[in-house]
Amino acid sequence: MPQAGHTTSEIGPAAGLREPGRREALRGVKFGLRGHAGFAVHIFTAVVLGAGAIALSCDVWEWAVLLGGVGALFAAELFHGAIRQVIRHVESLPELERERCGAMAAGAALIVRVSVMLVALVIFVNRLAGLLASRG
Repeated sequence: MPQAGHTTSEIGPAAGLREPGRREALRGVKFGLRGHAGFAVHIFTAVVLGAGAIALSCDVWEWAVLLGGVGALFAAELFHGAIRQVIRHVESLPELERERCGAMAAGAALIVRVSVMLVALVIFVNRLAGLLASRG
């Protein structure tokens, strides 16, 4: 059933990608991926996590947790990159304050990175223990 103000052809997942705000968001992701060398490592890590989840036959909820963690990590890194960009151009802040802002953004990204690693470790160790117990 069409929503108010939308034609039938505008409803669905593809319709949301055509909205100006969504296009802007996708451009932001593209800028973040291209402008941050560390994203290659995060993408590789996401692929390894996916391969591990497939190899260990993870349940749907485990996939959800792993994908949520990877999404949170990507978002934290985008925020970190955006904050670094902004503080480079804010001349009104003293140098010490700019350094603090950059350090806090880096610290936030580090917390997410370590948290995702620990969550993945718990899931994978639990899965490995279950596999070893069923064989023994």
